[in-house]
Amino acid sequence: MPSDSTDPQVVVVGSGIAGLSAACRLQQLGYSFLVIEASHRPGGAIHTEQRRGYLLEWGPNTVRPTAAMDTVLALRSPEDPDPIGSSSIAQKRYIVCKGRLRTPLRTLSCSGFQRLLQEPAARRAPGLEENIASLVRRRLGQECLDYLVDPFLSGIYAGDPQRLSARHVLRPLARYEKNSGSILRGALTETLGRALRKKQKSYNGLRSFPAGLSSMTQALAAPLGNRLELGRTVTSIQKKTDQRFLLDTDSGPVSTDQIILTTPAHTASHLLHPLDPSLASHLDSVPYAPMITVQVGVHRDQIAHPLDGFGFLCPSQENRKILGALFTSSIFADRAPREHALLTVFMGGRKHPELLSLSDNRLTDHVLSELDSLIGMRGSPDLLRIQRLPQAIPQYELGHDRILETAQNLESKHSGLILAGNWLNGISVGDCMERGLRAADQILQNRPPEQVSGNA
Repeated sequence: MPSDSTDPQVVVVGSGIAGLSAACRLQQLGYSFLVIEASHRPGGAIHTEQRRGYLLEWGPNTVRPTAAMDTVLALRSPEDPDPIGSSSIAQKRYIVCKGRLRTPLRTLSCSGFQRLLQEPAARRAPGLEENIASLVRRRLGQECLDYLVDPFLSGIYAGDPQRLSARHVLRPLARYEKNSGSILRGALTETLGRALRKKQKSYNGLRSFPAGLSSMTQALAAPLGNRLELGRTVTSIQKKTDQRFLLDTDSGPVSTDQIILTTPAHTASHLLHPLDPSLASHLDSVPYAPMITVQVGVHRDQIAHPLDGFGFLCPSQENRKILGALFTSSIFADRAPREHALLTVFMGGRKHPELLSLSDNRLTDHVLSELDSLIGMRGSPDLLRIQRLPQAIPQYELGHDRILETAQNLESKHSGLILAGNWLNGISVGDCMERGLRAADQILQNRPPEQVSGNA
């Protein structure tokens, strides 16, 4: 049965970076489509705010360039600003060790180094799915787990290495062991292989934009025009008798042939329940780490530390109230007023969800006490703002294969449904861009574009 002339061929639910990447690609391919976003701004987790001369990132602070990022940015207007690179000092990272900030390798003792170098002789993986703590302890040793991997996971996932799946989170390490029998040997082989390949583009360093990452999402949203509807909420998804999808929204139904669903797992579970209650219910089991972000702006003279790096991370062994902090104004220029500094502090995570229930005053006390202890910050901040996110970062924990299988079964059973949330296989901005592009190309494989009157 042909679609009504006013109905789009494709509906994209969510205008985070995955949804925007998919929409821009659909526009390039000539589809009629509609992007529906519950919020009153595009960008999803990417959210930049200007406040009293400080540039605050409330979601991702940086983007690591990838081929997918090149493809997506090419879909913007040529007048839009290009990415900027991070400062050279941002390559330096700190780990808190015995109450002091040290570079990562200086956190290991002589015995810890010796254990690390013995990795090629470590025993092979068991047949069962392994958590990250088990993999790292088995191959690299306890010190490496405590002072390198644990804080790294806090900085990226705010996760618990005892719960996170090695296969889904540390995919390269698991691959090195499987293919080379050693993490160190596999990493060296892959690095040498890349160096020997000719004309391979380098994707080193970190990027942002002069006005923050929101300028990127706004640039991607602008060409969509009225194909992007903000402040509209999808309440359920089901099938009509003609097998087209029917999306109920707070401002009326929408009918479409295909859907790209980029929402969090718990939202996807709720929306898909009328369509397939037995499968959709499994998506509600995806765990999320809660996060507290605290932006602290101070006069530079109030901090004793040189802030000569990207920031610092706190291993669980150190029993700190914070997960770590970024030296935000050291990473990119113009993030703070002249002679001031901006720090972005993170708290909570999978290990300390109870911190979300603390008052702003208690959180402020903890943050200022930790910054005093670790970087010698004195006096009252010029700016201090707090954001709480109860469900911030999806966790790829043991058993994640069942979630991926559920997603695959939903797509197979309901042709035209494509799941593209960051709870599937990669939480970085680059991963989300790639997933959005892949979803649009999957639409192309399913059905070629048609110029529908009023929507093309």
